[in-house]
Amino acid sequence: MEATLSKVPASDDNMTRRLRRRPGEPQREQKEATRKKLLAAARATFERFSYSNSSVEMIADAAGVSRTTFYRHFDGKLPIAIALFDVMRPQLQGQWKELLQVKNPSLPEVLEWITRHVQLVEDNRRFLIVLHELEGLEKDLQPHIFAYEQELLKLIWPVKDGDEISGEVMAKSLLLLLQFDQFLYLFTVRNWMIDRPDLISAMAKILHEFLLFRDSELKRRG
Repeated sequence: MEATLSKVPASDDNMTRRLRRRPGEPQREQKEATRKKLLAAARATFERFSYSNSSVEMIADAAGVSRTTFYRHFDGKLPIAIALFDVMRPQLQGQWKELLQVKNPSLPEVLEWITRHVQLVEDNRRFLIVLHELEGLEKDLQPHIFAYEQELLKLIWPVKDGDEISGEVMAKSLLLLLQFDQFLYLFTVRNWMIDRPDLISAMAKILHEFLLFRDSELKRRG
């Protein structure tokens, strides 16, 4: 008996062609690998030559890809710099979450946390210098810095529905974050080497006092 082949309905045939056009797992993995390669190349290029002295061509060359490939992943130099900042944000936020989960932390606990935070900053010192350069050059970076600060404020003050943080409390929190940012600035951009233990100890006392204030305020709010 002669076998016959059934025809695939037109609708199914169209679906098959559409599925074939979708990127498969190997393509997605290759795309992600290229993106990571570009990010690593951008960070190395920025850290070596500075942001202002770097170019898309330099980053693409360092990654071993074409300029066209670069633009398939990023729209330019600033977007890839922002992507690098976004990669680092969870590390910084993770350390803050760890600290803020401790109720009534002791001064030695705060001192130990600051010491680890400073180490994280120093491990990424060259890139943080790039970020400080970016803040002065690219206004479009400001919304991302502002978003990061707002995320920290939400971690510090987990507001319930209907609750509001007073202007005085918010101002005190912002001043603390600004002071802490300037403290870290000494260790990154300025590479401050004088009286470092005393600076860390002084900042620990300031942060400890703020955390005690925060705990009492959260307790009062219930």
